[in-house]
Amino acid sequence: MRGSDAVIRYGGDEFLVILADASQADAKIVVDRAQGCLRDWNQGGHLKGFEVSLSIGVAEWTKGVTLDEVLDAADREMYASKRAAKLVSREGQPGIRARVKAASTTAPY
Repeated sequence: MRGSDAVIRYGGDEFLVILADASQADAKIVVDRAQGCLRDWNQGGHLKGFEVSLSIGVAEWTKGVTLDEVLDAADREMYASKRAAKLVSREGQPGIRARVKAASTTAPY
């Protein structure tokens, strides 16, 4: 994350990450980095018997698209990610889950 980016708690277990002047490709780099850090952290055994997971959805805010539309798109992707993760999760494995909506923008205003 850069100084121009922002992380905002959006709900109980949801966070909105705003990547200013970033493309979808830039956002993918941030997502991959976050998932890699989380994977390394989980492998470190910090919470014995627990695994922390993230479901992430990314949407790009471009000219003519409303903020609600961007958040809806990120929501759909995030929940698809969450459903896919459930298919591969270990039965009975306790875990801590967080959902992240990431929006990148190329300043549509």
